[in-house]
Amino acid sequence: MELPFLTYIIYFVSIFVGIFYLVVYFQNKNKLQSREFKEEPMVSIVVPAYNEEKNIPKIIESFNEIDYPKEKLELIIVDDGSKDNTYAIAKSFAGERIKVFTRENSGGIKAVPLNFGIKQAKGEIIVTLDADTFMQPDLLKKALSYFSDPSVAIVIPAVRPTETKGFLRRMQLIEYTVAAFSRKILTFIDSLSVAPAASVIKAEIFKKYGYYDEHNLTEDFELGLRVVEKHHKVMHVIDSYAVTEVPNNFVSLFKQRLRWNYGTFYNLVKYKRLFSPKYGDLGVFYLPLIVILTAFSVFVFVKFFFDIIIRLFRSLYLWSLSNFQIVFRDFHPMNFFTDPRILIGLFIMAMSFFVFKLAKKHTGEKRVNIINYFVYLFVYIFFIIVFTLVALVRFIFRWEPKW
Repeated sequence: MELPFLTYIIYFVSIFVGIFYLVVYFQNKNKLQSREFKEEPMVSIVVPAYNEEKNIPKIIESFNEIDYPKEKLELIIVDDGSKDNTYAIAKSFAGERIKVFTRENSGGIKAVPLNFGIKQAKGEIIVTLDADTFMQPDLLKKALSYFSDPSVAIVIPAVRPTETKGFLRRMQLIEYTVAAFSRKILTFIDSLSVAPAASVIKAEIFKKYGYYDEHNLTEDFELGLRVVEKHHKVMHVIDSYAVTEVPNNFVSLFKQRLRWNYGTFYNLVKYKRLFSPKYGDLGVFYLPLIVILTAFSVFVFVKFFFDIIIRLFRSLYLWSLSNFQIVFRDFHPMNFFTDPRILIGLFIMAMSFFVFKLAKKHTGEKRVNIINYFVYLFVYIFFIIVFTLVALVRFIFRWEPKW
């Protein structure tokens, strides 16, 4: 199943994207750090919580450690019909700056308690936090500094896994590190369009354009697309971060990525009008890139799978013709250095490792290394592609994942 033409197209796209990112980086490398903090608006932190009794004390502790005037900071915890002691424990901390509410369970739809909490908030700025996500003390000030640009509607931070024990957590640590660097680069071409955990959002955005979509699997991506459609900006903080719990087994990771990917496909179709030069690099580069990379990933996986099967049966057939005798073929080392596909592949890999080193440097993440990145490229990515393929098939047949 030789398709050299498509192979070279994949190589071309990989090199183009890599060089594009590096050019944008070198043009803006002096702008990676956050700006000077000046204003101190009222800030409301909204945390939806379901069966999070173990995390409530951590939420309160993290809230109290935020480097920001206490009189201009409030915490709103929304218990989403928990079956444990989440509400009782949270209520024990309630006071002037900490408000606790409870409501009927939403069926796992995070947007419902989030919207409920946002409607109770007094702040000019809303911070949406998952119950297992905690901000660094300096994150809020650094995020707020970006609002000096009136076109900025949302600021998101780099996100790091809390724990790194275990194969999957180490792989996700690398994934989140590279994602943080990539998102920072996207801000320089006004193409960032997602509002995940620990997003810092102007309250007026919800009043103007509506709240989180309660019928959307990836309400954070939908909100980001809705905002950039109105020609607002989403910015990224790379020199501070929030920590969060990540899946530590394949079943949990599969469910998470199935939901993420399905939601991504859904929102790309919903906002297909953004695929236009009217929206600059977002419309002509980044959103099309998501589609292209998805298509190429699926193609490479399917091609690889069928190649293995075909070559296996071919080898068995040829082996049977020799009465299953072992035959040693001549190996020519120079073939390795003269095959253009191998040379181009090595160049792409070298560029990938360079981007990884830049991501590690600018995020300040010291828990990652080259060896883990190599495993990430050649093992972990394989699983991510499989998850994407499953999500794509389910999206085509409209088999929506459950929360």
